[in-house]
Amino acid sequence: MRPIKLSASSINAFKDCPFRFRNAYVLGVRPTEDTDALRIGNH
Repeated sequence: MRPIKLSASSINAFKDCPFRFRNAYVLGVRPTEDTDALRIGNH
């Protein structure tokens, strides 16, 4: 097992939203930026 390294910001992220913490710090998933096509649609 790897040792756990937690920063103050990661602890605050966990307190705010454990699901988002898991995605960002454990799984490494980052939110994607919206493109103009997604914001405007096809109309």
